[in-house]
Amino acid sequence: MTKGAGAARETWNVLGPALVDVFDTVLTPFALLSTDLRYVAVNQAYCDVVGRTVEDMIGQVVFDVFPEPERAPGPDSDALGLRHSLELVLSTGEPHTMPLLRYDVAAAEGEPPVERYWHVSNVPIPHADGTPWLVLNHPEELTDFIDERLRLDAIGEGTAPVTSSSQVQAVDSAFTAAISRLQNLNDLASALVGANDSDAVGSAVLRHGLAMVGADGGTFVTVDGDRFTMMDHRGMDLEMAQRWKTFTVTEGAEPFSDSLCDGLPRFFPTRESFLEAYPSLAPELVDHPHEAWAVLPLRIEGGVTGAIGLVYDQPTPFGDALRLAMYTLANLATQAAARARMIEEQAAAVRSIEATLRPSLDPIEGIAVTDLYRTASVITNAGGDWYDVIQVSPRCTLIAIGDVANHGPVAVGEMARTRATVHALALQGLGPEEIATQANRVLSRIASTFTTSVIAVHDAETNILTWTTAGHPYPLLKSPDGTAQFLAYTHGPPLGAGVDVEYESTARVLEPGDTVVLFTDGLVERSDEPIDQGLDRLRVAVEQSVITDRFATDIYEQLIEGDRHNDDIALLTLHLTADLPAHLTR
Repeated sequence: MTKGAGAARETWNVLGPALVDVFDTVLTPFALLSTDLRYVAVNQAYCDVVGRTVEDMIGQVVFDVFPEPERAPGPDSDALGLRHSLELVLSTGEPHTMPLLRYDVAAAEGEPPVERYWHVSNVPIPHADGTPWLVLNHPEELTDFIDERLRLDAIGEGTAPVTSSSQVQAVDSAFTAAISRLQNLNDLASALVGANDSDAVGSAVLRHGLAMVGADGGTFVTVDGDRFTMMDHRGMDLEMAQRWKTFTVTEGAEPFSDSLCDGLPRFFPTRESFLEAYPSLAPELVDHPHEAWAVLPLRIEGGVTGAIGLVYDQPTPFGDALRLAMYTLANLATQAAARARMIEEQAAAVRSIEATLRPSLDPIEGIAVTDLYRTASVITNAGGDWYDVIQVSPRCTLIAIGDVANHGPVAVGEMARTRATVHALALQGLGPEEIATQANRVLSRIASTFTTSVIAVHDAETNILTWTTAGHPYPLLKSPDGTAQFLAYTHGPPLGAGVDVEYESTARVLEPGDTVVLFTDGLVERSDEPIDQGLDRLRVAVEQSVITDRFATDIYEQLIEGDRHNDDIALLTLHLTADLPAHLTR
């Protein structure tokens, strides 16, 4: 038996008989602890609630009987554990009441521990000279109370059974902290949902995440190759933040680099622990307000995309619950950052596609062109409809419009394939019927769908427009007198339909004031009416619209309400403004 254990036994031999008479009349559990934290007296209520006998405890150190968890179970840090409370009582001579404490204890020796919650108070008992002698340890179990309160809260019926005000305060404090964390978590999750780039993710993490982990400040960084960039910071030294705005990842130089290199979190509960790991940073910390640091890497698919840095103005033992909150913050930020990066990459790809697929509108002398393009997709401004006005020789200009049998991103590849094929054939100087014939043969072999199209060539010397219609809505011609009619000639099936056919063409001399309108079926088709009704509406809209540089837009706005449509829409108009060559005048 150790000296401390023997002294505790002697104290029990002296105090035991007298204390038992008093203690055992009390229905709540009490224990007396020596200054070296050994049991010197316990009452029966204490034995009953902790599932131990007097012989199991007298003379033993508290933490030998009830081992400390690897980290204290309190909501924030190890500072909320039992050892801290007892040491505080012995050092200050003042009573201390712990926050709600979870400590799992078996109901009886040999049985597995079960989840249990406690309200613990520790009161010093001094010698006559005021020096510490004993500590009165008073644990009250609140497990049943909490379970009942949770049950009643869930069904909305009143409150749990009445107990002491101190117990209720302990439980309310824990419930309030939990609700506050849940609210912070909800605010963070809501903000991250709308974060579509790295800046927005960093701002959301720092605006809502710091309160979630009780940090006084923080920073959000992203990594690209061997450099990391601070996207946002809050509550940090501005001069230091500016110096660390962009930094080369250097293993061993500072915690961000190390976490970005190995993907592991780092926790520094005190200034001393930080400087022990990074002594070269001591000059940086002169007059620095922070006393504890944590760095959480953002890992996804085996790589590290960035990190969150957290700072605390007080030394902060990073307990299990706090670390769990930090890991939750990091996981949410990682997912949001990955989503934001994907959105940014997709947006860059879409911008590239849009630039590549943007219609070519070469000027045609004496002809005014207006155009409009609207996709059914809200994600990308590239769909399956297309049109071009391309000068293929000093004399001839290709005018084409097409509609791939699909819409949205799926149709973009097919649309690009069809356009490239038509362009290549037109640059060989072929007429519309030859372009359509050859394009159909090529696309029937390589395309996964078909494309309706009108392919036309305008001859600047003769003002003749020659066109081929491949399964597409007919061009509409508006005459100088304001009337409009469809040029109703079908010359063959859609391009790529798998039918080997020789296309024909039709030619017409354009008169001054003539206007040709080319469009795709999204402008006129409606699921609840025959196509002829939509075509007639278009004819009326063309007749009623004034020829201006907004001609295509004016037609669209007359036919489409509120910019709502389920198909891609393309619209191209060509208005003859110049007089005909003298030899063509009639």
